[in-house]
Amino acid sequence: MLSPKTNYATYLVFKLVNHMFHGLDYANAIIRFVNYESDTETENQANTVKLSSGNIPKMRRDGWMEVELGYFGSKKGYDGLVEARLLEIKRLHYKGGLIVEGIEFCPKIIEYTSSDVDMVDLGF
Repeated sequence: MLSPKTNYATYLVFKLVNHMFHGLDYANAIIRFVNYESDTETENQANTVKLSSGNIPKMRRDGWMEVELGYFGSKKGYDGLVEARLLEIKRLHYKGGLIVEGIEFCPKIIEYTSSDVDMVDLGF
């Protein structure tokens, strides 16, 4: 169960087999509440995720890499099932060398600037 009134980040935890990795340099990430958002709606809002190079994927202390797939907010804590997907279907060629440990959902801290604070409802 999710905590109410909490923002969450979703991370793909993975490793790449260097001599075998290909075909997944970029992929689309989709995070959605199954009961409230349609496949079509979320596919149109998909985030593009870079898996293979640069400083986008981060190395973790446990030897796995992670990359943020996206984020979402839980209003009540029981908003229903959350689906996280990573897909690449536009470049129709062989893909390989990706080892997936899992997908993690972690509370996300959002930093606000002083001008943002005026617009945020703090509930007071």
